[in-house]
Amino acid sequence: MAETKGQVWLLERGQKEWTSAVLNRPLTSGERLATDANGRLVVQVGSSTIRLDERTDMEVLRLDDERIELLVRAGGVSVRVREHEVVDEVQLQTSVGRFSPRTTGLYRVDHSDRGSFAAVYNGEMRFDARDSVLTLSNGQRAEFWVDQRSQATHYSWATLPGDDFERWAKTEDLRPPSYAQSGRPALPEMTGVEDLDRYGRWDRHPEYGTIWVPTTVRSGWAPYRDGRWTWVAPWGWTWVDNAPWGFAPFHYGRWAFWGGSWCWVPGAYVRRPVYAPAMVAWVGGSHLSVSLSIGPSVGWVPLAPREYYQPYYGYTPRYVHAINTPYVPNPTRPVPPPGQPVMYTNQGVAGGSPSCPAMPWRPPRWAVWRRALQKK
Repeated sequence: MAETKGQVWLLERGQKEWTSAVLNRPLTSGERLATDANGRLVVQVGSSTIRLDERTDMEVLRLDDERIELLVRAGGVSVRVREHEVVDEVQLQTSVGRFSPRTTGLYRVDHSDRGSFAAVYNGEMRFDARDSVLTLSNGQRAEFWVDQRSQATHYSWATLPGDDFERWAKTEDLRPPSYAQSGRPALPEMTGVEDLDRYGRWDRHPEYGTIWVPTTVRSGWAPYRDGRWTWVAPWGWTWVDNAPWGFAPFHYGRWAFWGGSWCWVPGAYVRRPVYAPAMVAWVGGSHLSVSLSIGPSVGWVPLAPREYYQPYYGYTPRYVHAINTPYVPNPTRPVPPPGQPVMYTNQGVAGGSPSCPAMPWRPPRWAVWRRALQKK
């Protein structure tokens, strides 16, 4: 979740009770989000921004490296599509039909028991139903409904709503990308990277290249300290940080201690970086590759540049190669001498390796990468 106002709810996949949505928690296919009166929500998927109006119920039908499919059950949802290569991957649905952007732009879909409205503020969008097709362009809005007797789909042209939700979306989402002014590297599909401009500074490391240094943290701060571990399917244990900028630096890249402070290293440029539930290595205990419940306690250490990330959940060879390539030249899993543990660079840094009581373990599930949503 990227930004919230008022009460926002989350219904996890396979659960029957709604819980309060949490800052920086990733979303996956099959989950639902809802806002109360006066509630609003922003979620980010790479370069795309999704906004929920008050009294909105939205289900994530599919969210992976190929598709973003959202079902608007009630209320209003706007989508800002910024990158051309993402256009064909985004789709909004209602009980009336499907709404698919055809170009980059800003779009909105509202749904109620009466039917659906679709608006195009910038770009072009196509509506598809069983018996109807319509294309909407800049400044156009239409209402769609199904005749209960004939089951035929109808539409009529309408004016743009001109409400607070429209003004909010247009003000925020028609701005140019922030990296155009901040000088940060262009990483459009790294979810949450735009948040960093407001909470730190970009610099150059003589060995690692581009780095980001947080400037709003307290003295003695260290990564993976101010947050919690949460079970999120299909990955399992996932770090959810409390900082308003706490998504990208904890699911991509590496951390280094340089010049007396921690800095985040985004790594080599990749058009679509691969998400991980946490870029850490587990230390302490025994048989940690199988179970975190064995041993008196376990700890974790932020991976440093050039250190290999070993997933603790099911993965494919392609996934594990892609998740290490931007940070580790010729990535291969480290093999320590017999009887010796793998030693990590940040274990020697103060605060670099916190420990905790053993967490209850659940069997890992086979997983492919799912792009995540976060709080702005």
